[in-house]
Amino acid sequence: MKKLFIHLGTGKTGTTAIQSFMSLNHSALLRKGVNYCRTGLHRINHHGLCFNDHRHDPAYAERVKRKLSCLIDEIVASEARRHVISSENFPGLTLSEIEYMVGLLSPHCDINVIIYFRRQDQFLESWFAQIVKAGALDADISGLRSQLVQAKIFDYFYHAEKWGSLIGKDKVHVRPYERSQFYGGNIFSDFLNVLGLSFDPDFEQVQRDPNPSLSREQVCFARALAPYLDGPDISLLLKPVELGRSESSRYFLPPSQRRELLEQYMPINNSVAKKYLEKQSLFDSYDIPDATSWIAQGPISPSYVEDYLRHIADLGGEGFERIRKAIAKFQRPHSHGS
Repeated sequence: MKKLFIHLGTGKTGTTAIQSFMSLNHSALLRKGVNYCRTGLHRINHHGLCFNDHRHDPAYAERVKRKLSCLIDEIVASEARRHVISSENFPGLTLSEIEYMVGLLSPHCDINVIIYFRRQDQFLESWFAQIVKAGALDADISGLRSQLVQAKIFDYFYHAEKWGSLIGKDKVHVRPYERSQFYGGNIFSDFLNVLGLSFDPDFEQVQRDPNPSLSREQVCFARALAPYLDGPDISLLLKPVELGRSESSRYFLPPSQRRELLEQYMPINNSVAKKYLEKQSLFDSYDIPDATSWIAQGPISPSYVEDYLRHIADLGGEGFERIRKAIAKFQRPHSHGS
């Protein structure tokens, strides 16, 4: 029977990079017997096969059902033996929605799922920067943590079991999002290995990170300047730039709060590891630097402002000039002479 791999694209685990790689190498993968399905494809992901985009719209649900039927047609007609669909929305499906998908698809293909899990403290930090990047400049990381806990986003056993209870634990491919555990040392080789492939010269490489995060410094900088700018210029301000972040100023949360979060979910992580990986620990490392190595975010430093201005100077145009003026307005009331 042909296999369908459903990639449950959990947040900040390289999902966009994997989707970019699979789309970029569609023809090369097909020659190796793997089809990155066209049905339901929206740019590089399969959001069109997910019910939860417009869950309360009956007409939308019917469209998804029709697309899932078309997916069956694509799989049956294809010469490829392995098929892949991927979406960041799949982890949010309800059990009844998963039951519908499994019931519809399983007579035609052997369903497997691939899911990457990232250390909860690192996920929270990265997701917070992501939502600020998306425009939520007033977001609060403590409030976000509470929301994610309530929504069971950090409960990795819950997410694995939603599928494992229906298709069997051997069909749930849990992969720790941790470089030391990536097959071949990178996420592309790791993902291909689950599909039964090796990375070889036939594949084109994704040249840059398609979904980079904002640094802590840039998040604070954007928040400080936002009152002095309009929408388009704020969007420019939220384009990630790398200005040499240091380890001591990398994280929003102090070590004590990160450690508390990890301790809260350690038993759950261990349960995932024992059932789905047949090992004792989900992650190789739970290390967190001690408090003396972490520096709380202070006022925006003049050196960061200068570095940022140099970085975007080559953009020129009115956008750069307006940001330069906004910085001048911001610095005026914050100068020592005020």
